[in-house]
Amino acid sequence: MTSVIPRIAIVPGEPAGIGPDIVLALANHPFAAELVVFAHPDLLAQRAAQLGMAQPFLPWTAGYPATAGTAYYYPVPLQYTHHTSKCDGVSRGERASRPSGINRGRALPGLTMISQ
Repeated sequence: MTSVIPRIAIVPGEPAGIGPDIVLALANHPFAAELVVFAHPDLLAQRAAQLGMAQPFLPWTAGYPATAGTAYYYPVPLQYTHHTSKCDGVSRGERASRPSGINRGRALPGLTMISQ
């Protein structure tokens, strides 16, 4: 019987937050799934260098079976935005910005994206 190797898609969140650190730590440990991190490769490399960790991610290509213990990245450009005009709304409980979405509605073969 052939076992299915899970493919796990991860979005590390805010580039200046703890998310990149967590995905680097996770990818540097043995695991029984394939990881695909949606992040800018330079961000992962720079943060790995700052932490003194290996940067184990390879570029991900759709259409191949998952490989356990392998970590990939799907390149997502860093976007710099300035929301000064929206800061007043945050104190009133309004959203400061709308999420941009990683794939903007495009299908990414081989990955299941779950959103709420």
